[in-house]
Parts: sequence; C-alpha cells; structure tokens
Amino acid sequence: MDENQQPTTELEIDLIEPNPLQPRGLITPESLAELAESIR
Repeated sequence: MDENQQPTTELEIDLIEPNPLQPRGLITPESLAELAESIR
C-alpha cells in the first residue's frame, strides 16, 4: 500500500446513520445538479 493511501474499512449498512446536522435533508438529482452548477 502506498504510504499516502488510507486503508479502506467495510461496515455493515445497518451500522451507518445519517448525520442529523446535514443541512440538506433530501438530495434529489435536481438539487445535486443545481449544487454542481453553483460550484462551477
């Protein structure tokens, strides 16, 4: 492994919880496209 690479970690999907502080409650394809366009 390259010294700059971090090892990957596998988790069971049931262990992953959404971040309650995430400002975007629902990310739709339209809102994602809008966000991408605003960054360009």
